[in-house]
Amino acid sequence: MEILSHHLRGICSQHQVSYLPKCSKLQLTHLIFSDDLMVFTRGDLPSVLAIKSVLDQFALWSGLSPNLDKTDIYFGGVPMSVKRLILDQMQFVEGSFPFRYLGAPFNTSRVTADMYNGLLSKIMTVIEHWSVNLLTYACKVQLLNSVIFGLNSYWCSSVLLSKLVVNQINKLCRNFFWSSDNRHKIVFKSWSSMCLPRDERGFDIREIFAWNKALLAKLIWNLDQKKEGIWVSWVHCYYFHRSNFWDVIPIDAHSDSFRSLLKVRDTCTAALGNSQNVQGFSVSRAYELFRSRGDPCP
Repeated sequence: MEILSHHLRGICSQHQVSYLPKCSKLQLTHLIFSDDLMVFTRGDLPSVLAIKSVLDQFALWSGLSPNLDKTDIYFGGVPMSVKRLILDQMQFVEGSFPFRYLGAPFNTSRVTADMYNGLLSKIMTVIEHWSVNLLTYACKVQLLNSVIFGLNSYWCSSVLLSKLVVNQINKLCRNFFWSSDNRHKIVFKSWSSMCLPRDERGFDIREIFAWNKALLAKLIWNLDQKKEGIWVSWVHCYYFHRSNFWDVIPIDAHSDSFRSLLKVRDTCTAALGNSQNVQGFSVSRAYELFRSRGDPCP
């Protein structure tokens, strides 16, 4: 794949391809993740034909070519006449937003509640499978902390979940914990108190909203420390300008994910006083900052 990357960068340096908006400063042409390839270009026919030439040449060298059944092409602000020409040349299916990648939604607008339906359905399916077994409360706590939070960790590390979605997930988990058939249940303790540590009279079930903020705080830490990575470089290049993360003011041009980070940032600074106190980061420490508090056991 290094050969492919080299040639994609080459056609851009030779001005055969025009960069996608907000990709030129980093000279961002493509991303390769596992077996997936994403190529970015301005929506004009010469640029697309240059990329097609590289892909065709790479297929001759390596025997690897895009799977037409699994490859989509996405447009934004491209005239219909140009779009038809590009689709005729590439023979790819036109994709539409939102779409899912690694379980999380990609969208050109704000993430809405119905975009979480896939996540909620997965959690519901897993819980229904567990409900046919007679499990102890200790087993249920372990399953909730490991499997359920494993399902939503990718979402939690990408965007701040809405309170509506968090409440729906909590409801599913609460019903599973107190009922073997997920319908008839007798509740002896509130869910918020169950999410407290054992030394605060809780069951040590992870609090999803606090965990969500803790995972997003890791992204804040990466931005603050200027960790290596395309995403960190891109945000510094296009969102920070001459300021830093702690001084950025939210604007409409910011993505939904970035606005989520700004909300978590404000919570961090309110709790810590100033950004200078955010040292020695760990997700577990951040979770302790965001989680609810209970009365300690005597």
